[in-house]
Amino acid sequence: PSEVLTPLMADCSQFEAIAEAAAGATFVLHGPPGTGKSQTITNIIANCLNQGKRVLFVAEKQAALSVVKKRLDSIGLGDFCLELHSAKLDKAALLRGLENTLALAAEQDDPDFESKNEQIGEVRKTLNEPIMALHKKRRLGVSVYEGILIYLKNKNAPDVLDIESTFYDSLTKERLDTYENLLIEVSAAAKQCGGVHRSPFENVNLTEYDPDLRNQVYYSSEVLIAEIKHVKNYLSLFLDFYRQRVSAFTEKKMQTLLQLIDLLRSGALDKYFHCDENEFYVFFNANRRLDRLLGNYFKNFKTLIDIDCDPAVIEQELDNWGENYKSSKVLSTLVKRLRKSAAVKLAPSEETKYIGIVAQIYEDLKLVRDNTSLVQNFSDRGGKISFKRRDEFMEALKQMHALAEGVFMDYNADSFNSVCVKSASGGYAAPILDGLKQSLQSFRTAKDNFCDVIRADTEHYSDEDVLDYFNVKAGALIDNIDMLAAWCLFKKISAQLDSEGLSFVTDSLESGAVTSENILESFRKNVYRNFVETNIGADPVLSKFSAAVLEEKIEQFRVLDEQFAKLSKAHIRNKLISNLPTTSTEGGLSLEVLAFQRIVKSNMRGMTVKEFIAEIPELFARLAPCVLMSPITVAQYLKAEPDLFDLVVFDEASQLPTSEAIGALARAKNAVVVGDPKQLPPTSFFSSGYVDEENLDTEDLESILDDCLALSMPEKHLNWHYRSKHESLIAFSNIMYYGGKLCTFPSPDALESKVRLALVPDGIYDRGFTKRNKAEAEALVEEVVRRLKDPKLSRSSIGVVTFSTAQQDYIERRLSDALVRNKLEDAAYEREEPLFIKNLENVQGDERDVILFSVCYGPDRSGRVALNFGPLNQTGGWRRLNVAVSRAREEMVVFSSMTSAMINLAKTNSKGVAGLKAFLEFAEKGKTSLAISSDELKSAQSGIGKYVAQELKTYGYECRYDVGVSDFKIDCAVVDPKNKKRFILAIICDGTTAFHSSAKDRNILQIQTLKMNNWNVVRLFTINFINNPKREIKKIKEILDRLTGTEKIGRDYLSKYKKNYRFAKLEQTQNMSQYVTCGENDGEILARLKAISAAEEPISDKFLMKRCLSSLGIQKYGQKVEERITNLIKSCGLKGEVLCGKTYLRKTDKCLDYDFYRVEQGDPIRKSEDDFTPYEIIALIKGLLENKVSLYADELTALVCAELKITRPSDKLTEFIGECVNLGVERSVFVRSISDRISLY
Repeated sequence: PSEVLTPLMADCSQFEAIAEAAAGATFVLHGPPGTGKSQTITNIIANCLNQGKRVLFVAEKQAALSVVKKRLDSIGLGDFCLELHSAKLDKAALLRGLENTLALAAEQDDPDFESKNEQIGEVRKTLNEPIMALHKKRRLGVSVYEGILIYLKNKNAPDVLDIESTFYDSLTKERLDTYENLLIEVSAAAKQCGGVHRSPFENVNLTEYDPDLRNQVYYSSEVLIAEIKHVKNYLSLFLDFYRQRVSAFTEKKMQTLLQLIDLLRSGALDKYFHCDENEFYVFFNANRRLDRLLGNYFKNFKTLIDIDCDPAVIEQELDNWGENYKSSKVLSTLVKRLRKSAAVKLAPSEETKYIGIVAQIYEDLKLVRDNTSLVQNFSDRGGKISFKRRDEFMEALKQMHALAEGVFMDYNADSFNSVCVKSASGGYAAPILDGLKQSLQSFRTAKDNFCDVIRADTEHYSDEDVLDYFNVKAGALIDNIDMLAAWCLFKKISAQLDSEGLSFVTDSLESGAVTSENILESFRKNVYRNFVETNIGADPVLSKFSAAVLEEKIEQFRVLDEQFAKLSKAHIRNKLISNLPTTSTEGGLSLEVLAFQRIVKSNMRGMTVKEFIAEIPELFARLAPCVLMSPITVAQYLKAEPDLFDLVVFDEASQLPTSEAIGALARAKNAVVVGDPKQLPPTSFFSSGYVDEENLDTEDLESILDDCLALSMPEKHLNWHYRSKHESLIAFSNIMYYGGKLCTFPSPDALESKVRLALVPDGIYDRGFTKRNKAEAEALVEEVVRRLKDPKLSRSSIGVVTFSTAQQDYIERRLSDALVRNKLEDAAYEREEPLFIKNLENVQGDERDVILFSVCYGPDRSGRVALNFGPLNQTGGWRRLNVAVSRAREEMVVFSSMTSAMINLAKTNSKGVAGLKAFLEFAEKGKTSLAISSDELKSAQSGIGKYVAQELKTYGYECRYDVGVSDFKIDCAVVDPKNKKRFILAIICDGTTAFHSSAKDRNILQIQTLKMNNWNVVRLFTINFINNPKREIKKIKEILDRLTGTEKIGRDYLSKYKKNYRFAKLEQTQNMSQYVTCGENDGEILARLKAISAAEEPISDKFLMKRCLSSLGIQKYGQKVEERITNLIKSCGLKGEVLCGKTYLRKTDKCLDYDFYRVEQGDPIRKSEDDFTPYEIIALIKGLLENKVSLYADELTALVCAELKITRPSDKLTEFIGECVNLGVERSVFVRSISDRISLY
């Protein structure tokens, strides 16, 4: 919002503090090391100045004040911020500065200021919509993102549940919780009873268990097994006796067998079997054929025709005449009779067929009549057979064989008939049949009782071999009777599931489609897949989500934010300038202007600064609405009146005594007290140590910060840590002292710790005499020398921190000698950040790339480690340790002659000693030694990165997900296959971290900070991943292939940035130096210059001159020629722009939109730094970085020269390419990391 401006970049925690201060609040601002306190203070001051407020900034140290002043200068507000830190003030300089401010003229406010602000708001809203929709809680109590995670977690579960759509429609969070609890219960119960599929308790439908039920099941099972044994014994006798076999003895077969037994014992079959066996054989088979023939015959005929001859004669006639059967008197007669008896008209071919059938019928009738006495039962006295009586006589026999065929396997009727005939006279079958019937009936009774007891579903075993089924079933129940209670519980819960409409669960469990191990996962997979698909489809934002559009919006947001920050600086400055008095100003202010001019002329002679400020109070407030002072100068220069300032800001308040701060506090309406209570308090070395014990309640605490905290003043916290370029450097302090609340960023080499223990095993602490550790000091000095000699390592600044002043003094002397001896004094001290050697007491406020510690304390000559560690043992000693271990940006090396195991905490309760032990252990073992609270572990649930890592693993890339030790995590980091100690790519998703971040944090600051820390970064959107994971992973794989050098050979990634250089067509002449300088040919030369600039724009003035002179045959020229051409170029009417120290000309602004570089056909003409434009070099670098993602600056220079066909680039060209990179960084096209790696913004 426009009421809160951030001229400097601000993260969300900084923005909260800025907004709070802008609202006029008084509060304590906690600023742990490296969290951007100075830029936050600068933004706070800028916002107050924008609101027309007066600000007093107070800092004890000049360095702290200078940092803020420098930042205020950088945003154009330095003219209105007066630095009065020193008691020895240069009055002339003061007056000169104020006079210059008074002379400032206001510029026109950019009309885009408000519109840009509105655009930012609109784009921010657009950027927030997808992530808000993704993380918005829905009907099931979870967001779409959480639903996706649950689905992916259960993705590999069986997809076999048959769930109707109506089930999902009625699903609510409460119901889902109920269902999942039931599934957990049913799963546990199923496990207790050994599983469900093919369980011994299958078809046992009991739900309430008690001991009596157990006994009933057990007893009924035993009885059933005994009855089955009896049945099998009798059945075996029966089958052996009748020489038959039976396969699956189903319930149906058992019923049929009982019917067969009843028929055999009924006497209805006696009339058949009291004859000779051969006689019955002929009778049975002849009748069986007759049944078939008559059945076939009477389909088409009403009566059986008579024949006048033997059937054999008819068959002979058929053989003789065939198709000419009409020529046979016998056959033609029969045909006529057939036609009369026919129910339908016969075809000629069928007539002979049926004559044959008739012949066979009479032949079988003759066989029955001539060979068996049984024919008498269905023939008259004349021997004529009655078919009706025959059917009645044969009915019982047919029934017997039908029943037998329904019982026996591969039934042999002749064999069965033979046994029946033989046993008819002796009655041998009766006891077998009666015994079998009795055993079957007893079995049935036992079975029915068993089924009633277990409440079995009779349909369940209708096709089973009942004897084997119930024998196995009953035996299994006896063997597993101890699990009956668990089964009853399972069936009870199953009944609940069925009543809730979840019968598909129990059906799938019992069918074996799912198991008790995966039923819950399978259910969740189906539920959350439907939940995700339905909610994405119904959501107007998620259903139309486009990653490409969002990426464009992110870039638009970044550009707008950058533009608005610049506009904000100008807006605040113009507002302050417009508040200055002018010549038209009237009233008291105009009198103060006159007084000020008089004081300036007298150079403040005879007047103190306090008197000067008091003389022009309103003018001074307008010239210097912000004053930066020390506590001493506040008292010295400002009159003691309340409300002189709207806001006072204290920096490093933990080191500012309340007594010194109270004066500044009294002069302001509100206060922002900035400091870190976990760092050093004010030094008490020179204080008397007197405490008024009678008035302890009015005694000051250690600092103004402590007093404000004691008063329960509202608090804000800066949480983003920027200083450490490797997360391990701040991890110890973050976990040990800040509760893990600092937002830190991993680095690509996060797999290795940058805090290293350099153990000095022969080190001895001279406890009783010098209080030094010489071996440790020598090892440290040797390391400093090694680093300063190494060309690469020497780029990093070095700081040495000792735990005692005695060790500090010794190292200073030894290091000084070593530097002189190795001629390294300049390398150590003549640099932007010179080497320092400090101790725990005075290192606060300093930082270096590399910090080398000398612990000093350790085993004495007797090997004993005394638990006296100097200042660490004192109250607040842990603060000193916290300060010391948070000074490094890139690396910490801890020189120590003792390990953490040598410190016995049982002998001390000092927090500082405990911290030292923990720090040594951290240096030894890395972050695994840090204790992380259960709350942190609970909250550290894996996001979408886990599943991205799994997908990438299938392509052979090793990944780690949720990389980082703070709240900020890289969702998925890919390990460099060529260097397993580093990551090669960070994949950032729109997960929980992104949701809890502001639009600016997640879309700009987090990505920018990662790139600054040497990361290659790519975004992956969850909606894209869930919709098409293969496509998204393939995109990432292509990036990884490029990074690892395994991309497809021959693919030209630069083609879209490359164009051929279009040279102007000019007539070439011989050397005409005189032609140029004489002045008579200016028109011709001017035409050439314009033609070149039109064809080859943008072009540098130097290359334009070279091209023009070259066309005139002039390769070498002097000052006169150069001056002449320069003047002519100025008269060409071309627009110019100074970049990288050179002037580039163009005819129109159209070329400024060019995003390509130019290459020449054949050997290149352009070879020097003057021949190329920054526009081209930046476009070429963009193409290279799209392919390689990130490159070191020197690698980039080599690739640029290779593409431009320059084999031996000059130092000036190399320098020019570097300046183009800097321009790209300045214009937010590129990002430069701390190790000089360049990547796209």
